[in-house]
Amino acid sequence: MKKVKNVLMLVLLFGMMGCNDELVTDVTTSNQSNKDKEFVETFLRKKAPQAQKFKRNTDKAIEIRTNGQLLFQFEPNAFKDNKGNVVSGDVDISITEYLSNAAIIYGGVTTTTAQKILQSGGMFQINVSQNGAVLSLNTKQYDVQFPTKSVDWSMRLFEGKELTNENGDQDISWEENYDSWLADDSINRDTVYRTKLGFLNWGNLDKYLLNTNGSTVHLKLPEIYTNKNTLVYTVLADRSITYMYSSQAKKEFNSKQYKLPADLDFKILVISSADGVLKYKLLQSKVVPNHLETVTALDAISESDLDKIIEDI
Repeated sequence: MKKVKNVLMLVLLFGMMGCNDELVTDVTTSNQSNKDKEFVETFLRKKAPQAQKFKRNTDKAIEIRTNGQLLFQFEPNAFKDNKGNVVSGDVDISITEYLSNAAIIYGGVTTTTAQKILQSGGMFQINVSQNGAVLSLNTKQYDVQFPTKSVDWSMRLFEGKELTNENGDQDISWEENYDSWLADDSINRDTVYRTKLGFLNWGNLDKYLLNTNGSTVHLKLPEIYTNKNTLVYTVLADRSITYMYSSQAKKEFNSKQYKLPADLDFKILVISSADGVLKYKLLQSKVVPNHLETVTALDAISESDLDKIIEDI
């Protein structure tokens, strides 16, 4: 009887040791995946658009033209504090622009609403403060002018809400703002969008990408690449970019509710890391029904070469 008990104790002991080994392995793998994801995000943020800083006297009308040629115009006394008091004197204005595919990818933002894909005519974040305290609009609206090669009157104004998406990444979800609109500019109506905005922070001039007869796009990667260490983007057009979402159940990434328009030429950019080595894959394709792309391996790449790919995408 004692021998049986001793055998059982040994079995349990070795079983527990085996479980602990698996637990250690899982934790080690998880920690490495987190480090790989941080490595990718650090690489991207190195070239994220930088805020442009301005100091202006709010007692007067304010006009600011950015490096990307956006023009912001505010009436006198345009801002108030969190108690509703109109502020006077100097205020600090910070504007960050996202005016290219590269800027959108490096900046960690996308062009989607909760259900639909957008194409941007100009994206920015503007914040106003005084002595470190955030201010809000006192006037109903302010003007923003967006340069363009061709005016499209289907464009609308969207306000961005910061969130953590299903991949665990920081993102912006855009909502159409009905207190803002395009204003007809009789002088520059072919080269400038003149808009009236009723909000600060994240702003975007967009049109909807129609998804009639569209398809969800599926991407199969080797199983080691998940949302824990990998970012996947679909690049649909100039300044139209979405994330692809990781599905552990299906062991894939997919575009989820965002159906891509049929017959649209698009690109998929995969960026990952393995032990501090950047990995990537760039696919070019055309949307078809039940669209599936399969990648058997990612390629190692230097930071400078990946920068070139992102800047040309």
